[in-house]
Amino acid sequence: MRPPPDEEVPEVPKGPRIIFHLIRHGQAKHDDMHNNLTEKERLSLEDPKLTKLGIKQAETLGKNFPRLPFITSIFSSPSRRCIQTALHVLDPILGPEVPINVSPFFRELSKFKCDQPLPRSRLQEKFKKENCIEWALLESQQDLWQCDARGYARVTLKEQAELCRKLLYETGQMYIKEGRLNAEGNVEIVVIGHVLLLNTIMGNTAYSSRKFRPWEHTELRSLAFLPKRMFPGLKLKEEDIFEEIEASVKLPIKGVVITSPQAADTLGVNHGRGQEGGNVHLTFDQRFLC
Repeated sequence: MRPPPDEEVPEVPKGPRIIFHLIRHGQAKHDDMHNNLTEKERLSLEDPKLTKLGIKQAETLGKNFPRLPFITSIFSSPSRRCIQTALHVLDPILGPEVPINVSPFFRELSKFKCDQPLPRSRLQEKFKKENCIEWALLESQQDLWQCDARGYARVTLKEQAELCRKLLYETGQMYIKEGRLNAEGNVEIVVIGHVLLLNTIMGNTAYSSRKFRPWEHTELRSLAFLPKRMFPGLKLKEEDIFEEIEASVKLPIKGVVITSPQAADTLGVNHGRGQEGGNVHLTFDQRFLC
């Protein structure tokens, strides 16, 4: 039920917010269409590194990322191009207190060699001079480590995105509980990952058709979880409700994104026809659902 026209729409409840910034990696060698390699050769490259342009892209973002001083936690795909991007974008804040957590949850799952991370021993050797990388998650998340296709991993893209959102939400809740907040009283998490998964994390399930919101290299989009008590009429998981915020480079989503087919059924919305191809998009006056 919508509020009367003269009734004010309530603000997001006060308290610490969990904000997450999604960043696509910089250009890597297999992305370079001007290196005289065939498509087959590009896709057969072993865990390709960033190109000179990719490094410049990451450094440029680092110089123009106003939220950098407020970052409390970082996750990266185990692909070299993502770890390198994290190192160049986040260099000023990296250290024991804010390390890069390398997580298989955010890896690219495909049949192509370019998407297979190096074995852990070789990966650590490549970055042995960096003391700001935390590798522990490679042990606790082995199901998604060193598998060569999504079928082998026994997880769909949507399920992988749900795992990622849950990890982000639970990390934020842990930081709030431990009082590990930034100067503004919030938790802000950076994820360096791959275009298809990042789109699916933010609910763009239609990206595989390349019809919705393409991402440039090192493009940044910023979102924040919303408490489910704002939606008392819906059965939702906390990690399935979020909104794109002003820190985002692109801000075409107006309102709230709910990645839940159950919510679509409750609202009488045909799930799969949202702006992003698979979400319920609520304008702000539709927050009154009871």
